[in-house]
Amino acid sequence: MKKRRHFSMRILGIVILAILVWSGIIAIILYGLFKPEQEKITKVRKYQYVLGADGKYKDNLLGYNNIFPDKIPDKAQVEEFYYQYYNPWDPNYLGYLVYTCDAETYEKEYQRLQGLESTSDNQVYGVKSFPYQLCAVTANDYGLRYALADGENHRLIYVEIAFCNYFTDIDYQKVIQQKYLPIGFDASSDNPVSEAFRKRIEEKERIR
Repeated sequence: MKKRRHFSMRILGIVILAILVWSGIIAIILYGLFKPEQEKITKVRKYQYVLGADGKYKDNLLGYNNIFPDKIPDKAQVEEFYYQYYNPWDPNYLGYLVYTCDAETYEKEYQRLQGLESTSDNQVYGVKSFPYQLCAVTANDYGLRYALADGENHRLIYVEIAFCNYFTDIDYQKVIQQKYLPIGFDASSDNPVSEAFRKRIEEKERIR
């Protein structure tokens, strides 16, 4: 009787061990399949790789990025640069470039931006206005991309915040200084546009 009980305990132990091993293997496989994709670029020398004419993120949810320059001007003094791609379930993009330059370089880029075709209605996600002169903007349900001009200091500011499902998974307020963000802009998970979208989904589910 004792031998039989001891044998049963050994079998039970082997079964439990096998379950734990297989659970671990499955967890590793699922982690590999669903691990969020992410890339953060902060080195200016990698600008071409990210946003050059054929850059990895030059074309995204907001379409082809003709607002950010294909190349940072040689005489530009970059103050800040950051680019992040994050995809937990859906892609999110966050780009930010600020530089100062001489008067000639500034004027040339200013005229280029002024000549771009911009979105006529840029009041998305609560945007009321912009902190500097708006030179060019692309705005829709996927977010916005814009360039601002600080003429007094020959400074140009470029920002891109693109996302799916009416909110971004990136905490953009921790990355981009408030003084460069549109006044009233809210792309957090509980922003009014996102809340309205969720309510529409819930209503459809309820009717079904």
